[in-house]
Amino acid sequence: MSDFRRVIFTIHGINSEGEWQQEIAQELEPHFCCISLRYRQFRYLGWPKILFPLLRRHAVKTVARQLSREAAPVERANLIAHSFGTWISLQLMKRRGTYFNRVIFTASPLPADLDWEGELNDNPEAFQDLTNERGFNDKVLAWGDFTTGKDSAGRVGFRGHPDRIHDTRAFRLSCPLCRNLPEGLQARIHNLEWSEFHHSGWFVGGGHCGSLWLPYFWGFPPEEYADFIETCLDLAELESHGDIVNQEYKERTFCERVWTWTRHGDVTLAMAKYIEESIVLYRMDKDLLLDQATIQNHRARATRLVWHIVKDAIEERRRPAEERRLHILRRLHPQLAIRAAIEAVERGSWTTGG
Repeated sequence: MSDFRRVIFTIHGINSEGEWQQEIAQELEPHFCCISLRYRQFRYLGWPKILFPLLRRHAVKTVARQLSREAAPVERANLIAHSFGTWISLQLMKRRGTYFNRVIFTASPLPADLDWEGELNDNPEAFQDLTNERGFNDKVLAWGDFTTGKDSAGRVGFRGHPDRIHDTRAFRLSCPLCRNLPEGLQARIHNLEWSEFHHSGWFVGGGHCGSLWLPYFWGFPPEEYADFIETCLDLAELESHGDIVNQEYKERTFCERVWTWTRHGDVTLAMAKYIEESIVLYRMDKDLLLDQATIQNHRARATRLVWHIVKDAIEERRRPAEERRLHILRRLHPQLAIRAAIEAVERGSWTTGG
């Protein structure tokens, strides 16, 4: 896996300097290139000013200029937008040539019955996939809904044809309604309910971002990724306590499971087989012998190293942002953790935190 980092753009809401953009960048930056898009037209007295179309257009132009300057010409970037930032995002998406990969909307004031097909008539492929996170405790949107007499997507979700929009508690990548559908038939918009969040609660701490948004942008089901992390931490703890019986059982389950990221080409493999095949490819690349005894031995050792590497990465994420070592943090990505384990075994050495 290359060290290329796809861009994630972030757009803040009104009455804000976008402090949260820097906060979530601390969680995402080791794995993605985070670029904050900002505008100052609504920094103060945002609600009264938002009634003026000229100021709204100036805000869109301000963000559009930054986007055109920072966007790569070929690679689709990801996007996180909050509150009024989702309205700006929609205006950008209407423009031909503006394309995003995965998009997350939080606390969106956009109307629940937004006509997506009509809005994106000139740019229907504006995004690959959009996740709209809604929260019933959003008092800011509740007041807006009351004054306008319309429901907002940030409270009740987007509404529309069930083939295009799914209302689910799961992220798009693990949506039970999409799971068995071909990619071309899966819904492109998903509403997620987080009833405990208020208007800006999405950015409090790094748990939500690190546990849900990070795997979503990687293309992994967040539930599966959480299970992977938990399993690695459990195995490391069982080994440290010398609980051989439970460790062997959990390790066997870990090795036999087919994970989203244990793929070679179009073929999905069980973890153990994936590591074995990766060792073969590594040794072929280095012109090393391909004797089965060595490969099997290295597979067993590398498998056990994976959960220690992940444990070290989790501990690294808990350190103050300015003290974190990026090369260790990047091993939160399962494939990078596996690659680090194989390289360590082939070198014949590994130290915790190394």
